[in-house]
Amino acid sequence: LLSRYANNEFNEDHMPTIGVEFLTKSVFAGGRALKMQIWDTAGLDDTTTTVIAERTVFRGADGFMIVYDVTQRTSFDIAVSNAKRIAANYPTLKGGAPPSILLVGNMVDRGEGRREVETEDGDVVSSDCEFGFIEVSALSALNVEHAFE
Repeated sequence: LLSRYANNEFNEDHMPTIGVEFLTKSVFAGGRALKMQIWDTAGLDDTTTTVIAERTVFRGADGFMIVYDVTQRTSFDIAVSNAKRIAANYPTLKGGAPPSILLVGNMVDRGEGRREVETEDGDVVSSDCEFGFIEVSALSALNVEHAFE
């Protein structure tokens, strides 16, 4: 997803992130130039690692995009857990208003037969938790630009 957004490319042989990946992209929004720092934390699900990331990587962030694979229910469960943890702990990390959180279902191009997480699952969680929600495909670029707007 990061490569599709930043470079408009998709590599089927891309190795999954181990640890944390980082990239920057300059964008023009709201009448001004912005420098986005985008961190791929590889779906951190270990509580200690997540807490460390929240206190370092996430410090000063204005928004979070939490991505899951629609073909893996566990990925969704971890994403929701991490999003809720960030929403609950964020004011103590930044000392301000709650962050903008966008829950993103990726890999919608994989075919309905492989889905383990339905669109409605994301809709329900995002509505209950007041998160944004969108489904994307890094492969076909479906909704990728829109997700980052």
